[in-house]
Amino acid sequence: MHASVSSGFSPPSSSEIKNVDGSINPNLQAEKGMNYEFNVKGNFLKTRLEYDLALFKMDMKGELIAQSIQQGITIYNNSGKTSHNGAELSLSYQLFKPRDDNQIFSLRPFVAITYSDFKFKDYKILNAQNQITATYDGNELTGIAPWMINAGIDLEAKMDCIFMEVIFIVINCRLMMQMQTIVLLIML
Repeated sequence: MHASVSSGFSPPSSSEIKNVDGSINPNLQAEKGMNYEFNVKGNFLKTRLEYDLALFKMDMKGELIAQSIQQGITIYNNSGKTSHNGAELSLSYQLFKPRDDNQIFSLRPFVAITYSDFKFKDYKILNAQNQITATYDGNELTGIAPWMINAGIDLEAKMDCIFMEVIFIVINCRLMMQMQTIVLLIML
């Protein structure tokens, strides 16, 4: 079991503070965050089934958000506040354990599931006169899939070569699924 509380900051990079005309945006500030995490991991069934569960909460102030103003032109603004809450669970099961008399040295299917609830708590777009033109409070952060699932199989064999196939599956809440298979053949 493990728990942690940490804080940090990240200043804007040179590409984030540079405006389209080459000038520097003096209004950008460093992102600041406070992170809380709780983690448990262990095993069952004579160490064959392994688990790792993490719960996290990160509160950010001034997170840098990209904003497209024209095709191919992006500027950055600090948001007011964002919240990043979530959970991660990974499971694996050792079907075969290493033994001298087995051709298959190790066979271990695995799955990892991540839930992300990332939202703007206080984010408003201001125009040049400092008037609010848009409010995004309560909206989900863009580009973050709420659900992500990775699954695959690790295989080790006692032969002249090792065959390993790993399947990555990513599912998000929009019911879109991306599947990518990577096959590695390593000659010994």
